[in-house]
Amino acid sequence: MAAARGLPRGVLIDLSGTVHVGSELVAGAAEALANLRQRGVPTLFVSNTTKTSSRRLHRQLTEELGLAGVTPSDIMTPLASARMIIEARGIHNPFLMVSDDAREEFDGMPPAFPGSSYDAVVVGLAPAFFSYDHLNTAFRAVRRGAPLIALHKGKYYATGTTGTDHDLALGPGAFVAALEFATGAEAEVVGKPSRGFFELAAAQLGVPVDSLWMVGDDVRSDIVDSVRAAGLAGGVLVRTGKYRAGDEAQLAALAQEGRACAVAEDLSDAVGKILELAAAAEQTGGA
Repeated sequence: MAAARGLPRGVLIDLSGTVHVGSELVAGAAEALANLRQRGVPTLFVSNTTKTSSRRLHRQLTEELGLAGVTPSDIMTPLASARMIIEARGIHNPFLMVSDDAREEFDGMPPAFPGSSYDAVVVGLAPAFFSYDHLNTAFRAVRRGAPLIALHKGKYYATGTTGTDHDLALGPGAFVAALEFATGAEAEVVGKPSRGFFELAAAQLGVPVDSLWMVGDDVRSDIVDSVRAAGLAGGVLVRTGKYRAGDEAQLAALAQEGRACAVAEDLSDAVGKILELAAAAEQTGGA
């Protein structure tokens, strides 16, 4: 259902750190999502998680966090994007540096040819795979010409709610960078903030990519880089999850470029700001 005039045509919402932090739902998140639904605004959860399959994410949102009205098609992750790429390119034996849970996303793929070498390397958040031996296996495959597919290049992510660095954990970006440095190859990023990821999201919602708004807690990956790479209508940074004091300063460049952006206390506040910004843009002839 298309949104009415003066409303955003589509809102993309990060999950971890924005809707929930760890096993706790961010206060007001359920009401914020209901607000968008009641107004007929199309929404899509766009998570850069690479350790959890889409099926597991859906169970987490509905059964563990108690969010009503969420379907599996409301969730988009880099794992799904990676599978689409693997199938489209006829890749038969990828070296999957992903968690056991994330491997669900690749169930049912054609089996590898007996004795074949790895013909792609897929890197997600999988601490068990970041040993020297596993990284060396990936290094050798890429050196032989296998494409290096990064689910994303996140530096770190939030594991708790205290708002301190004690709640931060290293993301897969450092390991992707190590493989790029050692092999001279450039990783193909299939999650946020790649344009291709947002084009798939726009297609799923049936709206132009430049009409989408993004909400997230990562000032670079969710907001600055995503708005620029995909030409989104705008972005709102929330002060939850991995947000750290001073992050909003990085939005200044976006504002100078004439791109709509804002800072919100949480998802509920972010929805209010997007509704205001979209209405203002409609009045001035914008997106």
